Amino acid sequence: MSSNSRKVGSSILSSIFELLSRPWEVHVAFVRREGNVVADAISRLVLPDSLEYRRWLEVPLAVQDLVLA
Repeated sequence: MSSNSRKVGSSILSSIFELLSRPWEVHVAFVRREGNVVADAISRLVLPDSLEYRRWLEVPLAVQDLVLA
């Protein structure tokens, strides 16, 4: 990993631990890509460095076949 990647990873982990330390009940689950194909495909529709919020009112054409499956 590059030092930049480590900084981003460390920043993300710090944020996760900060959220988990708050006084609320939290359940964390790991779902493999194979088990969540639609969400994985939708995540690829957004540029990797984009922090832009996206909301679709209809199923994106790129994932319609996956949703139907």
